[in-house]
Amino acid sequence: ADRGADDTGPGDAACSTALKRWLELRFPALAAAIDWAYCWKGLLAIPSDGMPLVGAMPGPHRVGVYVCGGFAGHGMPRCMGLAASLAAQLCGMEDPEREYSMRCDVQRFGVLAPDA
Repeated sequence: ADRGADDTGPGDAACSTALKRWLELRFPALAAAIDWAYCWKGLLAIPSDGMPLVGAMPGPHRVGVYVCGGFAGHGMPRCMGLAASLAAQLCGMEDPEREYSMRCDVQRFGVLAPDA
């Protein structure tokens, strides 16, 4: 698997062909109506321990930089609560999800990458 750091590439031709074929077989009228102008690929961020990343980014050049991500493609069920948790922390309010959000603290990995 490609473990590149961005998703700016043109996509995967074999994958896009297979997905288009799947759509044609299952929803032929819809597939016929689509003008496939381009394809792209998306970055699927999965932290090594499987937990999302929430909180202040470590490092002296990242003061004031916060993250709420790394949901491994399953962001919708968890991102709302963790985003609210991060907002509560930033505003100095009580955080009802604090126990869970602490397990997701981005600083559990230390400095993730060299400061730019």
